[in-house]
Amino acid sequence: MKKKSKILKRDIIKEIAKSIDLPEYKIEEVVNEFISEIAGNLSEGIDVEISKFGKFSISGGYEKPVYNINNKTTEISKISKSAKFYSASALLRLLNS
Repeated sequence: MKKKSKILKRDIIKEIAKSIDLPEYKIEEVVNEFISEIAGNLSEGIDVEISKFGKFSISGGYEKPVYNINNKTTEISKISKSAKFYSASALLRLLNS
């Protein structure tokens, strides 16, 4: 059997539902709320740390001056926000064991 190279949210939901004997739609509600909570906090600039897993944070979202060589002026460029994930040492140990 070929080893999976990725797992989707629906796969995770199925596995959790099977392991704790709850309907998939209930697990999906919890997973969606979990993701929503993380995204909501990040959008407000609040880091999200999950013990033994890792930390989600936002970088960027600021303006900086840049020199435009075409018209020889300084302009303000907005740096886009991006989400970052930093693995906890416990997760790294698990991955490398």
